Amino acid sequence: MNTQMTNQSTALLQDEVIDLSHYWRIVMQRKWAIVGLAFALSLVATLVVFAMKPVYNASTTILIESEQAKAVSIEEVYGLNTGAKEYFVTQFEILKSRDLALKVVNQLDLRNHPEFNPDTANTGSFINIDLKSWLPSGLIDLKSWLPSGPVETIDPDYIETKKMAAILNQFVDQLTISPVRKTQLVMVSFESTSPKLAALVANTMAKVYINNHLEAKLDATRQAATWLGERIEGLKGKLDASEQRLQAYRDQEGLVDVSGVKTLNEQELNALTTRFVEVRRERSRAENIFNQIGNLKNKTSEELMSVPAILKHQHIHRLQEQESTAKSDVANLAKRYGPKHPKMISAKSRLDTTIIELKRQAVSIVAGIKKEYEVSLRNEQDLTTQLAISKKEVGLINKKEFKLRELERVAQTNRKLYDLFFTRTQETNESSGFQSAHARVIDKALRPIAPVKPKKGLIILLALILGGMLGVVIAFLLDSLDSTLKSPSDLQDRLHQPLLGILPILKEKDGNPISVYKDKPLSQFSEAVNTIRTGMVLSGIDNPHKITIVTSTSPGEGKSTVSLNLAQSLAKMENVLLIDADMRRPTLAVAFNLPKGSPGLSNLVAGTSPLEHCLYKQDGFDMIPSGVVPSNPLELISSKAFKEILLSLRGQYDRIIIDSAPVQAVSDSLILSTMADSIIYTIRANSTPHKAASAGIARFTHSNLPLTGLVLNRVDTEQLEKYSYGNGGYYNGYYGYKQ
Repeated sequence: MNTQMTNQSTALLQDEVIDLSHYWRIVMQRKWAIVGLAFALSLVATLVVFAMKPVYNASTTILIESEQAKAVSIEEVYGLNTGAKEYFVTQFEILKSRDLALKVVNQLDLRNHPEFNPDTANTGSFINIDLKSWLPSGLIDLKSWLPSGPVETIDPDYIETKKMAAILNQFVDQLTISPVRKTQLVMVSFESTSPKLAALVANTMAKVYINNHLEAKLDATRQAATWLGERIEGLKGKLDASEQRLQAYRDQEGLVDVSGVKTLNEQELNALTTRFVEVRRERSRAENIFNQIGNLKNKTSEELMSVPAILKHQHIHRLQEQESTAKSDVANLAKRYGPKHPKMISAKSRLDTTIIELKRQAVSIVAGIKKEYEVSLRNEQDLTTQLAISKKEVGLINKKEFKLRELERVAQTNRKLYDLFFTRTQETNESSGFQSAHARVIDKALRPIAPVKPKKGLIILLALILGGMLGVVIAFLLDSLDSTLKSPSDLQDRLHQPLLGILPILKEKDGNPISVYKDKPLSQFSEAVNTIRTGMVLSGIDNPHKITIVTSTSPGEGKSTVSLNLAQSLAKMENVLLIDADMRRPTLAVAFNLPKGSPGLSNLVAGTSPLEHCLYKQDGFDMIPSGVVPSNPLELISSKAFKEILLSLRGQYDRIIIDSAPVQAVSDSLILSTMADSIIYTIRANSTPHKAASAGIARFTHSNLPLTGLVLNRVDTEQLEKYSYGNGGYYNGYYGYKQ
């Protein structure tokens, strides 16, 4: 089981590898067919190429100006931005337009030219072949055999339009516009079977393109002049109306110079604003002082002296100093004198007088602060009123100015539009008589001498290459469709079983497959048989194969030939017995010309004939034919008597070769394989499908029966050598000699 899994893994790895040698063998096997197909296609291409009309090409080079030379600047009228890259791309597309092509066709009257007239020439074809001369007259008059129906009426305009469309299509196909990279040059090329027509069309195309642009600009100028003339009248009326409204407003409001009045009012407003800020600040200060003193009518002198606005007054400050001095004097005199002493009385009187004056001055200051606050409040109210009046006056002036400026802007805009349109009208009228070309011809087309196509040599070479490639593809296709096994490499790649050898196909001159081994021991066929013998012997070198079954997928694959020749080869070294166990289609008795009804294996197993009557001596080996064809071959092979006979013969011979029935038809080979030591599977080259052979082999491998190897029969060694080994291959090099 492990060996089988290893073989399957090896087979999968081999399938994944691309065998280039296999593809090479396929090509070499059919090389003459590939060469023949390539030659046939190249011959057809040669006939077609030499039947073609030569085609000539003529080119005109045009320079497209990026900045046009103009007498006056009127880009706005045309709307062209020649500095943009899109401008040149647009010009190239104009050169390719059907409208331009139609003008050239009409100017040169190409509709009546033989190359373009569908009635007299093959449109779009350069092959000059008269098919009518090749066809039988019966096919040409086939239309007269058809039943005639009602005649349809065709519109002549439709026919004319269709003809013109065909001419334009052919003209556009033969025309080529090629911009020169990184330049402002463009090449206009035309192909034709007439060299004169090719040059004429290329030059005419350039001329028509330049004239078409000039005509377009002239039409644009005329249309612009007409439109500008119509617009300027309306603009004149709008300008007059706007100026009249402006003057009427000035007269209505009595405005001469709004800017001076506005400036004066603005200055007055600024001065009032500044004064208002100062008065408001003074009022705020007075209000703060007034709020500090409050109601001082019932306040003591000490309470009045606590108010900061009173304390900072100079007169109050002087009185406080006097009060302090008087208090100091009273205190000093009190230490010396009594209260009734004249000096004490005088000092106290001065102190009382100072206190009374201090209080009176404080009350006076409070009254002054209140008055100052009331005056500053009235000043603030007066300035507020004046500021409001001034703002109102400035606002009225601004409204008048806004309305005036609006009317002035309208009038000014109408004036600019009128002046602009008037200037453009004059420019357009002046430029209508002069138009500069936006392009010019740099190099005119000359009449070509040599044709540009068909490139006969290239076409023939391509046909030869394509023919070869097509032949290779067909060879690969035939090989993929051919599922038969043809070579040893096919057996190795597809069946993954050891190959004991190959038997070459025998021709009539080689003789009978039975006698060729004996008559020609040094022939290629004989050496191939010896190779199979060697492979079989070496596969059982430690445990020789006493009983070997030879079978195949289906009848006619050469298993009997392999059995017979293998027996002859082994008979040179060992005692060999050959048994024909294919009792349905026996072949050995016929091969050795035994009489019909000769006893054999079926008689021996059935017990109707002894062994000595069923055994036939041949050149170096013994043979037991199949005998009389029984009605139950499988039962005979499966019987105990057959096993006992085979066991008895196993002790008498060194090798027993059994020619068995095909495995695909019956199960005889599977039964026999359970009693054998080895199995040789015969495959006929170019006949046995690989799937059928693989299925037959799988019946042995899945049952773990001893499959020794494969034999590929009827191999065309000459063909095999050509694509496997090359000339002078292995077979010719080694087996090439004769007796």
